[in-house]
Amino acid sequence: MESKNKYREAALSAAENIRNAVGEAKVRIEDEKEFSPDVVVTVSSAEEVAAVVRMAAGVRVAALGTAAFCGGGIAVDLSKMNKVSVSKADHTVKAQAGAGFKEIIAAAAAEGMVLGSMPFDLSEPVGVWAASEAVGNGTYKYGPAKDNLLNAEIVLNDGTVIEPGYDEIGSYMSGYNFIQLIPGSEGTLGIITSVTLKLHPAGVRKSVSYAFSSDDDAAAFESSVIRDAGLKPLNFTFCTEGGRTVFTLEYQGEPEFVELDTIQTDGLAAAANGTKTEAPAAFEPAGKAGVVVPLANACAYIAAVGGKARGALADRYTVYFIADAENAVCEASKLGGREARKVLFGGRIDGIRDEGTAAFMKALKEFFRTGEYDARSGDRLKRCFSDKILDELKELLGKDNVNTSPEEKILYTHDLAPLPKLATIAFDNMPDAVLRPSKTSELSQIMKVAYREGIPVTPRGNSTWGLGGSQPAMRALSSTSRRR
Repeated sequence: MESKNKYREAALSAAENIRNAVGEAKVRIEDEKEFSPDVVVTVSSAEEVAAVVRMAAGVRVAALGTAAFCGGGIAVDLSKMNKVSVSKADHTVKAQAGAGFKEIIAAAAAEGMVLGSMPFDLSEPVGVWAASEAVGNGTYKYGPAKDNLLNAEIVLNDGTVIEPGYDEIGSYMSGYNFIQLIPGSEGTLGIITSVTLKLHPAGVRKSVSYAFSSDDDAAAFESSVIRDAGLKPLNFTFCTEGGRTVFTLEYQGEPEFVELDTIQTDGLAAAANGTKTEAPAAFEPAGKAGVVVPLANACAYIAAVGGKARGALADRYTVYFIADAENAVCEASKLGGREARKVLFGGRIDGIRDEGTAAFMKALKEFFRTGEYDARSGDRLKRCFSDKILDELKELLGKDNVNTSPEEKILYTHDLAPLPKLATIAFDNMPDAVLRPSKTSELSQIMKVAYREGIPVTPRGNSTWGLGGSQPAMRALSSTSRRR
């Protein structure tokens, strides 16, 4: 109890400094309650979030991006950070973490675009969803957050602000991209203040429903849709009761492709003895408890909860069920499933809540600070490419096969992509030397030298891909296969 009181006292002492930084009206002291924060700070910018986190870290108090499950500390209220901007040219939307999906959907629709996937509960802030791997609308076709998140602005546990992804350059480009660390982190890696998400042309949407009178026929239809790589419904939902199963598939995209998809689905349903039917009541899991179960165990789960179930295929391997039955969570856990919980969204402070996370974030923070990540840094690698190394490589390959002329190196900053200028600006990717090994043993010697000296090597073929994939990510050695 004494340590808890000291923790609250530390949070209250930080609140005084926070008031001076962000303003008196933005800081609120809470009554002491279990699972409640001691202090709530309403912020309006990433700079204010960073200031709050730094002051909290100074007294070793956790600063979280939500009040949920804080158990003391400082809650950073992001609800006022709700700006949304759409780039139709880049097919992206940038939203502050407090923005809700209704606002994001409306902004995208105004430009004729749609989000790929989103949570079932559209009132959920986008920052919460980005930190999760939750199932939602559109995840069967477009995947969860990790497949839709391009970039995020994140405040680390010492107030450092980073952007581990890219707003404008696609994931096919070379270079460090740590954005995939964020989805599923459940707030342990920092406080998300904004995100950049993929958008898609709106097209049209069409739903078709089919009824099956036997479990075997329903399973055959479900399996045939899953195995058909050309069919990717936006949503693939079902309800089953009394031995009758109704599947509803919603397609989205260009009209001609949607029509072809529905014709193909009609054929698969007919082959499995299904009949077209009216769609059942809308699948609305928002606000309801849910469980996720491996697809292979879905039939066993339905039997365990009494044969009555409503759900959706999250992907080709996972089924999301609304947990209507009292024993839903228990039965799901027996079958390799789990409860689909809302995630914690916030940050952790060194040594207070999660030592493992703190150690990991320290290492990641140092990586960013060394300049290895920062695209604007002139020398991102802490290594020295010396004349001695160059002479060693010339001895291994012959001097004619080690080229350091500016004209030659420029040619190796890009492939046939139409984006070499943009990519060069982003990655500052001029190689130190272009090497031309003629056999495996020479390539082996190159790699030994590079490993010893800490120099990256970018392998290169004929560079005909056209998507920037062969460009050196970090001013590396570029090894081409043209002599082979």
